[in-house]
Amino acid sequence: MKSINLLGLFLFSALCCIASVTAAAPQQHAMTLSEGWRFLKNHAEDNASNPKFDDSKWQTVSIPHTWNGLDGQDGGDDYFRGVSWYRYDLPITKDMVGQRLILKFNAANQVANVYINGKHIGEHRGGYSAFSYDITDSINFNGQNLLAVKVDNSYSELIGPISADFTMYGGIYREVELLVRNPIHIEQTFFGSTGVFITTPSITKSKAAVRVQARLNNTTSKSQNVILQATVFDADNNQVAQSQSSIQLNPKTVKPSNRTLSVKTPEIWDGFQNPYLYTAKVEILDAKTKQVLDTQTESFGIRSVKFDPKRGLFINNKKTRINGICYHQHRKDVGPAVTDEMRNLDLDIIQEMGANGIRAAHYPHARNTYRLMDERGFLVWAELPQVNKVGTTQEYTDNAVQQLREMVYQNYNHPSIVCWSIANELTLRGKNKNTMPTLEALGREIEKLDETRFSAQALFAGEMMKSAFHNNTDTIGVNVYDGWYGSSKQHGKKGVYKGITSHMRNFEKSYDRYYSVSEYGGGANTQHFEYDPAMRSAGGPIHPMEYQSLMHEYYWLDFQKREKIWGTFVWNMFDFAVDGRKEGEQPGINDKGLVTHDRSTKKDAYFWYKANWSDEPVLHLTQKEYTPAPAKQIPIKVYSNCNSVNLIVNGKSLGTKTSKDFRFIWDSITLQEGTNVIKLEGQNDLGSLEIRTAEIVYDPSMTDFHSFPE
Repeated sequence: MKSINLLGLFLFSALCCIASVTAAAPQQHAMTLSEGWRFLKNHAEDNASNPKFDDSKWQTVSIPHTWNGLDGQDGGDDYFRGVSWYRYDLPITKDMVGQRLILKFNAANQVANVYINGKHIGEHRGGYSAFSYDITDSINFNGQNLLAVKVDNSYSELIGPISADFTMYGGIYREVELLVRNPIHIEQTFFGSTGVFITTPSITKSKAAVRVQARLNNTTSKSQNVILQATVFDADNNQVAQSQSSIQLNPKTVKPSNRTLSVKTPEIWDGFQNPYLYTAKVEILDAKTKQVLDTQTESFGIRSVKFDPKRGLFINNKKTRINGICYHQHRKDVGPAVTDEMRNLDLDIIQEMGANGIRAAHYPHARNTYRLMDERGFLVWAELPQVNKVGTTQEYTDNAVQQLREMVYQNYNHPSIVCWSIANELTLRGKNKNTMPTLEALGREIEKLDETRFSAQALFAGEMMKSAFHNNTDTIGVNVYDGWYGSSKQHGKKGVYKGITSHMRNFEKSYDRYYSVSEYGGGANTQHFEYDPAMRSAGGPIHPMEYQSLMHEYYWLDFQKREKIWGTFVWNMFDFAVDGRKEGEQPGINDKGLVTHDRSTKKDAYFWYKANWSDEPVLHLTQKEYTPAPAKQIPIKVYSNCNSVNLIVNGKSLGTKTSKDFRFIWDSITLQEGTNVIKLEGQNDLGSLEIRTAEIVYDPSMTDFHSFPE
């Protein structure tokens, strides 16, 4: 890096102080740059980087921000993909003189060019990971400092994902931070990471080895003698281990340094059972004065992950099966520009259902998302944004490797992440000469980047299983859509279960190792109902909730019997935006979620999994929203983990049933015209009673299928 170039006697004196790291300086701090940004959509010219450019008529926005919050979810496949600009006045103060200023973007989709005071600082390609720049040398400490960012989400064959079944929102949709650090600091520009990487290579009941690597950055023009100090604190902030080492840093160099600490009688991060987090405080001290120059704190968990293709997945040496879901970061009207409050609400819904795993598809999610998953104890599949097809050039491959490094380095310390996925359905839009070389390059790279987790990729079972694609990762996930897309339609609706079973049996004959089901499911509009749902076209206008529920019943009944499955992931937890879709009377929406896009309605299939996975009592009447009912004789289906369920209609018991598979079915009950009161009484293991009531109106004028108005 270039040394700081400051003019004037005052500033020259400040520069001289840098050579002595003991000089008094303001404490390091970080500022989130959220309010007061100016924004102009669809402006392709580069003149907006000029500080003199007139932005007085631009829109004022806050960060996180996307320009596709509305047009990316309304259908038509016509959402804006192009160039837009952001401008912001950096809050630079005189007490920052002598410090290093690092500007960090947690994500901007998908090409971002950053300018300070008209000077081009750098270009980042990739829309789902963080990037940062040391901007010190471009700062005017005696005047205003303009940050201008040109963001472009245009279609590109050079950057993954090229193609995807989700809206590729444009904008600076995650937080922007200004970091103020000492000239000698833990590097903050290494692939957008914090410069600290923690592993736990040895764990016993009596002690655990904690290995801390820090990248020490000396930006001064002189050698510096420092002490690297690593301290581990437990969840109650008690110090449990500390280690120091003396290090000489050469001028203008970055030096990685490792310390290994021993934590006695460690608390193990063990998923939902014990999501226990430690904190590592990594400090650089002046060797002479012992003054703290720089600090980086990281939370981590003491846990082990092992995958054996012949034995399965082991967390802390315990064989583990993941009952999981897939999760997009989008929300209605705001796209990916979500808050921590929104993330927490999503995780509440997922955890309530009883899922213990999350496939964070199809790209790296925000660090805060993984942090919240750490705290709750989810087991996470993290994924690279390589979807549907591979670019034909070496430039594409190089960018894919860059994005892989960013994903791993930025999220290395999250105990929730148990595997890194390098791709999803890479031949859906065809293969080319660069498909296999790119996968091979990513497979080699992930082996070098992280030995503490396993690698994966998601694919279709058919054509890919006949190739060597699956040899590039430790394991695979297979995406299964029998009954929605694909072969089982030949069996008709009643043969869906037969089709799923046949598909899975044939797949296991061709793949003799443990695997996961990385996607499965079908769509549902919460306004569409049928008592006896027919096979529906995935791209058609009618998506009844009953058919989605039936599919999920069949899937889960088959999957839970298969010993070689180490994990399953429902596609998807929430409906999400795909502006090019037109189906299920919801343009712009993929309605395969178990919960609606706005998170307001949990579909019946949600309660099927809750009954199977949750320890909480579940007693759910399906189709209760199907009112007025079109028939005098209707079936009743209940999802419940109770031992028995008694059905009472209009005060009369229609019998108590038991079930071995959490489905309680009364084939036909008689409704009276008008309002009918449905009461469920469920008996659980402790002998206590769960009671649910609902009202169903019988209206003879209704037809068998109807869609309610908004």
